[in-house]
Amino acid sequence: MKNVVLVMHSSGLLVPPPAEGSDKRSSEQKELWLHSAGRIERILPGFLEEAIPPTRGEVEVVAQTSQPSPGPGHEAAAGPEEVAA
Repeated sequence: MKNVVLVMHSSGLLVPPPAEGSDKRSSEQKELWLHSAGRIERILPGFLEEAIPPTRGEVEVVAQTSQPSPGPGHEAAAGPEEVAA
């Protein structure tokens, strides 16, 4: 469960309310935290506070974007240090 919570937090889905300052979370982030925190606290009291400490100050709202991955056979461009003279 801890890995799932940490992945959701790092992707900007599961964001705790700020300890102080203004709350800049989206309505979806607020709702997900409210419902998830209530259920998790019933089973594992104190787990979320230990796994994801409350943030200080403003919370950055992370926009979810997806970028297509390059197909097979596509190689990354060579960096400046890899270019032969």
